[in-house]
Order: sequence, then structure tokens, then C-alpha cells
Amino acid sequence: MVKVNTVKNAKVFSNVLKKGCKVVCPFFVLYYLEKIEISSGSSLGVIASKKIFKKATSRNKAKRLLREVARTSLTRENVDIVMVARNKILHSDFAQMQDEFSKSCISASKDCTLDL
Repeated sequence: MVKVNTVKNAKVFSNVLKKGCKVVCPFFVLYYLEKIEISSGSSLGVIASKKIFKKATSRNKAKRLLREVARTSLTRENVDIVMVARNKILHSDFAQMQDEFSKSCISASKDCTLDL
């Protein structure tokens, strides 16, 4: 397991969303960007929009699930990740989400290194 910091800066969010590799899954959309400088751990940002999740409890549950999936499944260091929750996340199996996250990270890391 890798230490995962939270993305709190709007610049980092927008940078990952603009320059990062995008991978679409049934449960979330993953934006993946490798850090150029060596820093302490990886950064994770989570988005659960009001348009998709009308109630605050649903948004909070979706964000908690995404954070836990990333915390338990992330193996790479020095990456910035932004995950956007989709509506299927609330009615899915946690193991299936972990599997999708692992596949998405592998796919994104291959695509990002090819672009560089």
C-alpha cells in the first residue's frame, strides 16, 4: 500500500483533469497523471457531483467508497489521480470496484508513458 494524500489545490485538480490520461469504467472515471518531481506519496482527488447524486448522503458514500478503493488498491507512487464517481458505484460490489481500479491504473499508466 502507498500513502495517499488528498488533492486540496484547485490547480492540481485542473492540471490532472486537463493533462491526465482518462479511463472510463462503469463505476468511475479515472484521470491519471504521473508527477515529474519526486514527492511524498500519491495524491487523490474525488468528485461526486450533485447532478448525479441528488442527496448529500449518497455523495458522501460515493466519495468514501472511492477513497477506500484507492487506499487499498493503489500500488504506484508519485502519481496524481482524480476519480469522478458514476451512479453505478452505490449498487456495486467492493471487490469488483477494486479490480476495475487496478485495471484502470495499469491501463492509464501504459497510456501515459506512451504519450510522453
